[in-house]
Amino acid sequence: MSKRATPKTSAASVVAALTSTALTLPGYIPDAEADTPPEKAKFSYRFSQYDEEPIERDRLLMGSPERYEIDVHQLRLETAVGNKFSLAIGYQREFLTGASPWYTWDAGNGKADVAMSGASISEARTDVSTELSYYYDEGQIGVSLATSEENDYESQSWGLSTQRAFNDNHTRVTVSVSGSDDDVFPTLSHHNPPQVIPS
Repeated sequence: MSKRATPKTSAASVVAALTSTALTLPGYIPDAEADTPPEKAKFSYRFSQYDEEPIERDRLLMGSPERYEIDVHQLRLETAVGNKFSLAIGYQREFLTGASPWYTWDAGNGKADVAMSGASISEARTDVSTELSYYYDEGQIGVSLATSEENDYESQSWGLSTQRAFNDNHTRVTVSVSGSDDDVFPTLSHHNPPQVIPS
C-alpha cells in the first residue's frame, strides 16, 4: 500500500477569497465618474460565512471530522472632509475555527483517508484601513494606509493612486503604487504539531 502526503487546506486562501467580497459592497467601490467628495456620508456592513463539510467518518484516520468555518465582518465609513477631500475608514474582523488536515493516506480503489488534528483551531484576524482622497477638476489623488494582525502575523501596507480624466470625461487614466511589510511568527501548539508522514 502506498502512502502520500498532500498539502493541507489553506485557511489563508479561503479568507482571501472571502475578504475580496468587500469589493462588492456599496461604498467599497470608488466612484470612477465623480471628481467631488461624496455628498452624504456612507456606511456599509457585510457578513460572509464559509463552512466546509465534515470529513466522512469512514475516511477519517484520526482526529476531528470537523473542517474550517470562517465568519467575516466588514464595515466601511466614507465621508466628505470639506469641499475637496474625502475620508474612508474600513474595519474587518475574521474568526476561524475547525480542525486542520495533516496528511492523506492512499486507501486504494481511488480513495484517500485523511488524518486531521484532534482539537479545534481557533484564530482571529483584525484589519483596519484608512483612505484619504483629494479631488480636483479633472481627477483625484488618494493615499491609503492599512494594518492587519493575527496571533502569528502582522502586516502594514500603504498605497498611492492618481486618476485623471481626458476627452470630456470619456477617458480616464489611473496610476497606482502600493507596498507592504509583512512579519510572520510561526507557532507550534497541540493544535498543529509537526507533521509525521508514514513511510
